[in-house]
Amino acid sequence: MPKSQVRRVKRRSHPEKIERIEINLGQGSLPFDNLSSNNHTWEDRIQKGLVAAPLAARIRAGAIDGLFICGCFLIFLMIIFFIPDFAFFSKSAFLGLAIAGALIANTYLFFLTVLSARTLGMDHEHLQVINFEGKVPSLRETSLRSFGYFISLGCFCLGFLWAIFDSDNLTWHDRISKTLIIRNDAFKPEFQG
Repeated sequence: MPKSQVRRVKRRSHPEKIERIEINLGQGSLPFDNLSSNNHTWEDRIQKGLVAAPLAARIRAGAIDGLFICGCFLIFLMIIFFIPDFAFFSKSAFLGLAIAGALIANTYLFFLTVLSARTLGMDHEHLQVINFEGKVPSLRETSLRSFGYFISLGCFCLGFLWAIFDSDNLTWHDRISKTLIIRNDAFKPEFQG
């Protein structure tokens, strides 16, 4: 039996390419490094004299709004229940119901805030929404506030709990929309004309 022949192939050696990366550690100044008295941070834009409503009143108003939203969602579920051959325990049904619940909540919060600067819970607690200048919130500010509710809620309610630690007792959705909730009798907002 002939010995197996092993053929050695000589590889061409390529010179190693050395790449040189240089990092400039001398960084220029950032836009927020030189804050002057003319530039205000987002926390300083709240008009003097405006104070957020007490947390207890806002929590009670939120609970009333939550009950109303749950009631509307239960009415929606009762209507869906009478649809023949609707599979409640499928993934698509759960997704559809979650989207419907989010739409009901967003519609409630957005339209009542646009129409009267308060929800039913806020009206019960004599609260209202105003912007940082003390005026009725614009459509854009109300839209950001409605969107901000879901950000505050979606992060395990950390956006709502933030009001405990915030210097102005504001939540994330207050900061996002530059609006706040005040006592109705504490400040008369200027209506935009």
